[in-house]
Amino acid sequence: YSNVLGFNEVEKPLELKKNGGLWFQLNNIQLHIGVENFENKSKAHPAFEVENLEKVKEYLIANKIEIKEEIKIPNQERFSFRDPFGNRIEFLEYIKE
Repeated sequence: YSNVLGFNEVEKPLELKKNGGLWFQLNNIQLHIGVENFENKSKAHPAFEVENLEKVKEYLIANKIEIKEEIKIPNQERFSFRDPFGNRIEFLEYIKE
């Protein structure tokens, strides 16, 4: 999140530090990564709408991030990847027709 996506790590509130995880921020976007038992993998994940999805994909691949093409949805292009913690992250772009 810091090196490739440009997020800055921000300090978690003292009351939440005991739970583990990390918080990041980029402009007015905060991303909270928690600790979870992955025995029952959740499909819950953040999805970020971007402009120029192909450029985002090329950037991640250039930084050795393995991407996964997702099932096609009408009027959307999208892909996902796993962060270093195993979380699924999706990027999508709405296609104007």
